[in-house]
Amino acid sequence: MLGALAPQLWVLVVARVLLGFGTCAGYPAAMYLIRREAERTGRDSPAGILTLLAVSTETIAVVGPPLGGLLIGLGGWRAVFAVNVPLAALALPLGALRLPRFARTGQARELRTATPFLDLRVFGSNAALPATYARALLAAVVSYAFLYGFTQWLEEGRGLSPLVAGLVLLPVFGIGIAVAAITGRRTGIRGKLVVGALAQTVACALLFLFGDTSPIWLILVCAVVLGVPQGLVNLANQNAVYHQADPERIGASAGLLRTFFYLGAIVASAAGGGFLGDRADSPGLHHLAVFLVGVAGAFVVLTLVDRSLARVGRRAS
Repeated sequence: MLGALAPQLWVLVVARVLLGFGTCAGYPAAMYLIRREAERTGRDSPAGILTLLAVSTETIAVVGPPLGGLLIGLGGWRAVFAVNVPLAALALPLGALRLPRFARTGQARELRTATPFLDLRVFGSNAALPATYARALLAAVVSYAFLYGFTQWLEEGRGLSPLVAGLVLLPVFGIGIAVAAITGRRTGIRGKLVVGALAQTVACALLFLFGDTSPIWLILVCAVVLGVPQGLVNLANQNAVYHQADPERIGASAGLLRTFFYLGAIVASAAGGGFLGDRADSPGLHHLAVFLVGVAGAFVVLTLVDRSLARVGRRAS
């Protein structure tokens, strides 16, 4: 509501911060519920549920860009915030009815309690987790750079309307849903990350081919290529954290995964502002592509040198 009614930019920033607090608990809470259900039933094989969680995320991502473009076209940018008000109002009674209730635990300083707000011991308990977080950050930089900077170029450099720019991105998430659904039950993680990292590198390299008159079919080809890592990488990182993390700290571990994912989004936003400047033209897009190829290349290297990923797949099976 605050975002929809914001009279100035700083009020919009405050609204965005509030949205961040509101949404940050969703993913770690979901991972915690999945772990608790596995403990209750004695069946630690959540591949199908984790796949469903990933597919749900991709489905919302499919709806988001075209819906955002449509809302902006119909009611301006304020409509993007206003549409969430009835959805949040609906979520309140549904959560009260359906979410399980657990006993509350005490709160204390981070390293002096068994259930801290930010569990710093996650980093020291498993050396594989920081590598997974680093991959999540690198992958998110590329993914969000396409959602932010590339979309901005589609409108300002290529001259597409907000609605058409959103529709052009549909293959990214459509392919992502299909790939996640097909590969979700496969326990191997390393292969998914290698293929995803290489596909991100190819997608970033394709940006050098774009100009002010690039045909739509070429843009769609890039979107299709980017859809492959969209379906592989997030699912693989999610499964890696589930199997690498201490079961008692799965909530904190999952929250940190999402934290690094959003840190990648911040880097992507800053890179878009730095390389695209006041206007997202084609030379700026090419400069951004140089940066993104380097990020994707680092993702490839970090995945190839991490031998612990192969053991995760075998242990899960």
